[in-house]
Amino acid sequence: MHRHDPFLASSRFLLIFLDSAPGNKNMQTYDLNNHLESAPKHIGALMGFERTKVLQLQLRAGAFVPEHDTDADVLIIVQKGTAVFDFSGKQVELTPQTLLHMLPLEKHSVRALDEDVEMVVIRIER
Repeated sequence: MHRHDPFLASSRFLLIFLDSAPGNKNMQTYDLNNHLESAPKHIGALMGFERTKVLQLQLRAGAFVPEHDTDADVLIIVQKGTAVFDFSGKQVELTPQTLLHMLPLEKHSVRALDEDVEMVVIRIER
């Protein structure tokens, strides 16, 4: 989809299509609840299948995740707020209108700017 879809941008749930058998598709919804009332950051698994894991990442304004890497391809979808990813000094700002693809073993950190940030992280093993 190349144009901005207001429904998707404001959605508070994630739709996933799972193939349980050939020709049999089952749709499941996952609520993306806010967990920031009790902690400055939240990282939680939503679901997984085959070589893919889907996570929810939430950061309060100013909170951060220290530098790390992963051995998988990663897609980041920001749902709310602005997140800044740092790749060895190069900064990339993500908003709900952007999608980030990271290759395996790319060292990075992430922080929320002036407002809380909510993201979906999709980790795909090769």
